[in-house]
Amino acid sequence: MESSSSAPEVPTNTNVTAHRPSTPPPDSHISPPLSLTYWRSTPPTVSGMLGGFPQVSATDLRGSYAFIRKLFPEQSFPPLQPQPQTRQNGRELRGRRKPADATGNTGNVQLLKRAVDCGAGIGRVTRGLLARVAEKVDVVEPVEEFASVVRRHAHDEHNSSLPDGSGKVGEIFVCGLEDWGPSPSAPRAHGKGSESGGEGYDLIWNQWCLGHLRDLPLTQYLSRASLALAPGGFIVVKENISTDPMGRDMYDEVDSSVTRTEGKWEKVFGEAGLAVVRREVQGGFESGLGLMPVVMWALRPKGPIGNGG
Repeated sequence: MESSSSAPEVPTNTNVTAHRPSTPPPDSHISPPLSLTYWRSTPPTVSGMLGGFPQVSATDLRGSYAFIRKLFPEQSFPPLQPQPQTRQNGRELRGRRKPADATGNTGNVQLLKRAVDCGAGIGRVTRGLLARVAEKVDVVEPVEEFASVVRRHAHDEHNSSLPDGSGKVGEIFVCGLEDWGPSPSAPRAHGKGSESGGEGYDLIWNQWCLGHLRDLPLTQYLSRASLALAPGGFIVVKENISTDPMGRDMYDEVDSSVTRTEGKWEKVFGEAGLAVVRREVQGGFESGLGLMPVVMWALRPKGPIGNGG
């Protein structure tokens, strides 16, 4: 699942119940064991990760890639998809205009040092997006069967299953985000390490998974994650937005998750000490699919250190 305890990536407007003043808040119904039961019964396929909508994957990845490029305009990332084959000295090169150096980077490519895919599922975003923008991509995923798919794609040190010019899969943490504890890293600027692998993250990616966390654990998780950012790094949240006509959060009993309003998201960000640096709506999904709106936020800690306020 692409989750924290994971949520179907693209839930539709069905199977959801809005919060009414006389009822408990929707997030109080969230049950991590029920979420895990749902996902353990889900096929480890792109269709399974996307709730039966595999056709949205390419559009989703393109939108995310464009968003990341705006966050890091000084970087030079390879194309999201490999370029057509060319030949140099009798050897085929995929997606390269120059030979790669020992790290796998090309002369005209500058990747981020480190990213993490939180609620990664089978690695759709890990391999299809984050490995195109970062030298090393860690993974957090609570379902062992899904994590094993990521491992199979990262079984050798060269990660030969990834397109040329890509980064490598790093640490794989089999746990939910509520249990994942990246240590305060004071990252590369001070040379200290962290429990999550050694140096701070340039990009902490959270997509279609945070609906499995209740409001308080979500706030606590985002606050912890902010301490693991490298200087200049971002936390990105990409999630569905509630379509309740009364502007309320909606609980989905099928996978035990909550779809929050945009106002609720902004409230959570503020309580976690984060400021919104950039916000965009994902476009390009077919209108006939009945999908919820999807919003991307780029976040940094408030104040001069994080340049968020």
